[in-house]
Parts: sequence; C-alpha cells; structure tokens
Amino acid sequence: VIGLSSSMFALGFFIAAIVVYRNIISHRALRRAGQELQFRATHDGLTGLLNRHEFDRRLNEVLRDAREKGTQHVICYLDIDMFKPINDTVGHAAGDELLRQMAERMRSCLRPSDLTARLGGDEFAIVFFHCRLEDGFRRAEELRRAMREIRFSWGNQSFNISVSIGIAQLGADSGTSTNALSLVDDACRQA
Repeated sequence: VIGLSSSMFALGFFIAAIVVYRNIISHRALRRAGQELQFRATHDGLTGLLNRHEFDRRLNEVLRDAREKGTQHVICYLDIDMFKPINDTVGHAAGDELLRQMAERMRSCLRPSDLTARLGGDEFAIVFFHCRLEDGFRRAEELRRAMREIRFSWGNQSFNISVSIGIAQLGADSGTSTNALSLVDDACRQA
C-alpha cells in the first residue's frame, strides 16, 4: 500500500511527498507460494508425478527402512513400448499427451500410498510398500493390462499402447537406490 501526502507553502510551491510502503502479502499467500515451489522442485512438470531426484531420495529412505526394520517392498520399472516411433511420427506434443494419459492411468490404478515417479523420457518407477514379490507381480500385471486399455489417438492416427515392466523385491540386502533401479531396469529390458 502506498500513501502520498503533499503540502504547499505561501512563498512558493514546495511539494513534499511521504511514501509509506507496507507489505500486504499475507502469510497464507506466502505459504501457498512456498508449497508451489516445493511441489515444482519434487515433481515432474508434465505428469505431476514425483521427479527422478525426489524418487531417488525417497527410495533411499525405503531401503534404509528395509535394512533397519526388515520390511519388504516391491519396485517396478515401466517403459512405454514403441514410444519413440509414436513421438517421431506424430510429434512431441502427442508424446507429451501420451505421457500425461499414462500418468493419469497409473494414478487411477495405484494406491495413494504407492510411490510413483516419472524418471525421464518414457520411463516410470513405482514402489509398492509392504508388499511381497508375488503380490507385486499380480499388481504389476494388473497395471500392465490397464495400460493396454489406453487407445491413444492423435489427429487421424490411433495407437495401441503397451508397457514393459521390470520388477524386484526390496529388502535388507537390496543395496542402494542405484543398485535397485539398475536391477529393475535390466528386468524391464528383458521383458
């Protein structure tokens, strides 16, 4: 808020201005702005899923929990089959829209507690907390089927979508996040 005041003297014109500045940004607005910055720092701008950096940080916490408490979790690595030809054929805007649709489908199929991230390009990762490997296989297969139901259309072209999924158990002996991601990436390539 800015306030101005002026005065005139009889022997001439003398104008004085007093400027008062008061910050009117509320604490609520500052808190919202801080939350927005935090979200942008930890989430992928295209899909709204966790970004790779934040996923690595949280995966290290999961691995520490597994070592200290003996918990077991399952990690999945997803790759969209034939993404590059789709992206090259109909363009990057279409590829971006496909990534958004894939992320939305993942959100609808997974529990809110599952850790889901876009690692980059067309690669995604998921951690199923407190999950045995057999249950993880079942859940990954359900997710794979749900992804196949996406019929992606762009302009006059239509594409059937499929994903390859690598899966591994996370436990006390899983090592680092780099080791875990490398293991499921290799499994995904084999798939």
